[in-house]
Amino acid sequence: MPLFNFYSFELVPVNQPIDLFSSAEAEAEGVVAEPQEVPDASLDARLGSLFTTGKQLLLHTLIQRGSGRNKTSEWEKYTCDVLRHEAGVVLLTIDNNKVKYTTVNKKERSNEHHPYCHVVIDNRPDRGIIGIERNAAFDSRTDRVADILREGLTYELRPYRCQLLIRQLKKRSSDFWPTVTLLRNSFQDGVKQISLDLEGCDAADHTNQMLSLLTSFAKRAKADTVVMVNAKGDGEVDLDEVYDDMTQIAAICVAQKGYNLSVKFRHFGVYRYGHDLLAQFGVDDQLLTQFDQGVSRLPASTGDLFSHELPSTEQTESHPFGTNGLLDWLDTLHKLLKDYEHDVIQIRRKRSRRK
Repeated sequence: MPLFNFYSFELVPVNQPIDLFSSAEAEAEGVVAEPQEVPDASLDARLGSLFTTGKQLLLHTLIQRGSGRNKTSEWEKYTCDVLRHEAGVVLLTIDNNKVKYTTVNKKERSNEHHPYCHVVIDNRPDRGIIGIERNAAFDSRTDRVADILREGLTYELRPYRCQLLIRQLKKRSSDFWPTVTLLRNSFQDGVKQISLDLEGCDAADHTNQMLSLLTSFAKRAKADTVVMVNAKGDGEVDLDEVYDDMTQIAAICVAQKGYNLSVKFRHFGVYRYGHDLLAQFGVDDQLLTQFDQGVSRLPASTGDLFSHELPSTEQTESHPFGTNGLLDWLDTLHKLLKDYEHDVIQIRRKRSRRK
């Protein structure tokens, strides 16, 4: 199940044209669009107009090196494939630009390498959510992908005199239970698995001696999981019996880097909890595949096809997110993210890739 980091975004109108490059150099690159006013188009529609199912979108970002008179600039171009754009939700992939070195007949050769990650954009009214897959394509640096999207899409929006702002979503509260309780009680979901994972931390000295012992054991075994609890059959993990222990472990995850607490729900996916408290959730592959293939909206037996009301218990068992697949999953996520605040993304200075 792929993990996604989620961000908020908004489109902001600007009075002056947005120049990412000098006019002469940009024209030479062939990427300049003449600014024009489009007063009758909403900001949501302007962003949505960039994405067409089955089409490619080339994002331009600016790479600068040196300083003063020795400062040089060049375009870095990233290819996006729009897998599907429907009902205001976009599923796309974005390719990274890497170089892979291989040795053939004792000679080193370089080849272009373009690994990719998935991006989900919820551009429906009053949503403004971007989910970025956390994988090796961009070395798990989803903030970097967010910055590429921000700069590249802002450039594409130049004709409409608006820019895209993307912010991190971080939890306001360090309390572990509200999200778990909301998913269990409000959305009739159940906890299938709980795991405590390591991310390069040393065995720590803390009050929970059992956790210290298990951490030390996992480190010696070169394992990345300290403890994992699975529900029996179709049942649920009995959270009441482990409430106090889970609360203590969750507090340690917040206080100390290196631990991640993952709660896997039967329908929703994975909720990850750790030191950074970022909005990170696992998205079921089937939801992405069905949306990509255009079968995310199944015929509804009753009610409006585009209704976002919570499904009944009977619907939940057969179709956990009702008639709208990924759209209903995003509706649930939207409710969960109300407990998160917006934070500025800190991006390191961009460097050109090795050639």
